[in-house]
Amino acid sequence: MSKKVNIFVDGMTCQACSMKVEKGLAKLKIVEDVSVNLMSKTVTVSVEDGAKVEGLIGVIKRLGYKPKRDELKIEKSSIKVEDIEKIISELKEKDTVLVKDEDDILKVKYLKDVVSLDEINLILEKYKISVKKEKKERQNIYEDEIKDLKKDLIISIVFSVPLMVSMFFHMFNLHRFMLNGYIQWALASVVQFYVGKRYYINAYKNLKNKSTNMDVLIAFGTSMAYFYSVYKVLIGSVDVYFDSSAMIITLILLGKFFEANAKSNTFGAIMKLMDLKADYAIVIDGDKEVKKNIEDVKIGDIVLVKPYEKIPVDGVIISGSSSVNQAMITGESVPVEKNIGDTVIGATNNIEGILKIEVKSTVENSVLSKILDLVQNAQTKKAPVQRLADKISSYFVPGVILSSLATLVITYVVTKDFTTSLLNSCAVMVIACPCSLGLATPTAIMSGTGVAAQNGILIKSGEVLEKIHKMDNIIFDKTGTLTTGELKVIEIKNNTNLSEEEFLSIIYSLEKNTDHPIAKSIVNFCKEKNIKELDISDLKVIAGMGIQANYDGKEILIGKKKYIEEKLGKLEINIENELLTIFISIGNDFAGFVVLEDEISDNAFEIIKKLKEKNIDVYMITGDSEVVARKVANKLGIENVLYEVMPDEKSQKVLELQKQGKIVAMVGDGINDAPALASADISFAMGTGTDIAMETSDITLMNGNLNTLLNSINISEQTLKIIKQNLFWAFFYNIIAIPFAAFGYLNPMLAGFTMSFSSVSVVLNSLRLKRYKF
Repeated sequence: MSKKVNIFVDGMTCQACSMKVEKGLAKLKIVEDVSVNLMSKTVTVSVEDGAKVEGLIGVIKRLGYKPKRDELKIEKSSIKVEDIEKIISELKEKDTVLVKDEDDILKVKYLKDVVSLDEINLILEKYKISVKKEKKERQNIYEDEIKDLKKDLIISIVFSVPLMVSMFFHMFNLHRFMLNGYIQWALASVVQFYVGKRYYINAYKNLKNKSTNMDVLIAFGTSMAYFYSVYKVLIGSVDVYFDSSAMIITLILLGKFFEANAKSNTFGAIMKLMDLKADYAIVIDGDKEVKKNIEDVKIGDIVLVKPYEKIPVDGVIISGSSSVNQAMITGESVPVEKNIGDTVIGATNNIEGILKIEVKSTVENSVLSKILDLVQNAQTKKAPVQRLADKISSYFVPGVILSSLATLVITYVVTKDFTTSLLNSCAVMVIACPCSLGLATPTAIMSGTGVAAQNGILIKSGEVLEKIHKMDNIIFDKTGTLTTGELKVIEIKNNTNLSEEEFLSIIYSLEKNTDHPIAKSIVNFCKEKNIKELDISDLKVIAGMGIQANYDGKEILIGKKKYIEEKLGKLEINIENELLTIFISIGNDFAGFVVLEDEISDNAFEIIKKLKEKNIDVYMITGDSEVVARKVANKLGIENVLYEVMPDEKSQKVLELQKQGKIVAMVGDGINDAPALASADISFAMGTGTDIAMETSDITLMNGNLNTLLNSINISEQTLKIIKQNLFWAFFYNIIAIPFAAFGYLNPMLAGFTMSFSSVSVVLNSLRLKRYKF
């Protein structure tokens, strides 16, 4: 048994950073699996159950990054003086808990995936105190990074512009306007060591851990130009290149600033999902209405929701009825009618009625929380194409350093000009961009899964997103996918002298007393036609056969054909699907029958047609008879029909197709579909189905609409298209740019600018997915 721990980590700037963290943690014996989501700055680690997690935090710190913990504050005024040390001591015994004793408060830091707030309160309650987590306004994780970059960028521009001006005057021999070397040295030093310290610190940490990244290239490249210029000043030369070292840092910072803003927009899809969560709920406590933080609402509480308010929790309506807008969760464009006994999802919007809802799950286990977990896990799991990019990136920086040194040596041997050699070598160092390689896939995956989630499609991993468009066979379970799973009356045969209304009144009066699905469908049909209920007597339900009662001195039987034949003898009548037909006798006469049908899902025919246009072979699988199965298949234009298939045989049908070299997708909604969903290469579960089907599947279609299945294929195609564009640009850029720099066609400043904006272009290209229209 293992447990999963998520750690928010600051300071990871590129793919080399995430790879370093993954490798560092993977060496620990307690770690079973580790993955890093660079975009959300999250490290997800699976560890042995019972293992101490504090060691993981120590490893991340030693690698040069900043793991963050959740934080609580306890007012010391609420604690007895003699209890403070005891509380600190007990809290520190908990894994990942740190306690800082400050003037008026105890600051408690912990990892919520390791130690819960309830566990902390369990300790505090012994000392007659408790604490609630402070309500913090949700903010974009890139907000602080953007502020820091903006501050450093302004400082860098202020000190770099005079150096650029001095270079301009020097180029036109206007020496009297030119700043002297020592002033240039002073200005460049602020940029190099104050603004640029981030690159030196990160380069040191990387080299200390025997790894390299973009920061190493920037630190080495700018240092070459800076220290060479220092040497020139000390020997009295005016040919200095402080402008190059300072402007490289400034332009790279400018690119990083734009990149952080672009990443912030990419992360916006997650933020939108987070913002859906209600902050509070009105809980009915006796005759009082109490406003509570959403985290404090418990299972079994009764919540009041007024018109036009957000439904705060997942639960069941116990009073009232209303229309509910579920678009933000399921993607349904039309509000859904909700009545007593219906389930509602937290974060959806109540439109008109007053509802009382019994809470069925806490905020941590809500549908919205599960959606967020699925989306974030999808962005953490790497697509196969990402693993290739990672492998190349691991060799990239050492290769660039060697190329830079080779440029220095070869250019000097050929030209005998050390200045030109140094500048060309510097340009090679700063123009190479491993970041664009590292960002090519995760930015597209984040945008793709985010857009999908906003449209009611939950994709579990980047690998799945990459595979969807590759499927060439798709198997649909019939009931609940191609059909609604809801029965409707399609034929009424009345052999009596009664009017249809009188005939239906007899059927309605009996059937309303049983919970059989066929009976329920007939009852709903009769209610829609305002059929009246009759006074019947001696009602008796015969399990597995039917129902009988007396009306107007006659015995009424409703049920299976076999049940009626036991009284009347063999009926000479052929019905296509006897399982969905009820037969009626009144007295000693056969009175007629009612035929029902599983309703075809909206747009099912169009979806099947469009799948075929994509050269995908469509199969339908069902436990129904051949006659029923082919009737549905013919309506939908499906030629491949698998009928009378038992639940445990469905997965075998999937495996048979896979053995033929097919990439097989399975679409289902029930518990009986779970084995087949697990066996398929790609599995879709209808969000209207069972939890086990959704847990087993790769993709959940939240609104149960088949249109979203087609949308998921389109999103996959678009995402892969973006990834290929990104990777092409990243490889093409580096393959072309490095030789150009080596041969002196790009000066170091232009090289730094080009390098910075190669990453920005990759992120901006990925952002195009957010504008994708279905």
